[in-house]
Amino acid sequence: MTNSANDADFFTAVHHLTLQQAAVAELRDDLRHDFASRQRVACTIDGQLPPDDEFVEVWCCDLSSRGLSYLAPQSPAGGSLVFALGTPPYTYLQAEVVHSEQAETPEGPQWRIGCRFTGRVKR
Repeated sequence: MTNSANDADFFTAVHHLTLQQAAVAELRDDLRHDFASRQRVACTIDGQLPPDDEFVEVWCCDLSSRGLSYLAPQSPAGGSLVFALGTPPYTYLQAEVVHSEQAETPEGPQWRIGCRFTGRVKR
């Protein structure tokens, strides 16, 4: 294979990868909404809804039909969480952590945690 053919194959692969990344970014941007609010979250205990005193308030950043992100002073202890959204009576949604990264905020360093909803939980 000649250098020109290798170059053409390489640029074709990069072009396809760029298009795929753009499609994912567009899909995500269309579905996310600012959700700057305080909500409650807790780690699940053996897949069960934790007691009320296990929930802590966190600052949510954005929301989609598939998940949300929030800020917290530390990364969650477990990968399975339950959110109590809204006001009483809360809407309880189970979620799994899909990523966490440190972020600088006006209040100092925090963890930005991204979660995917896995189902609704009834109390």
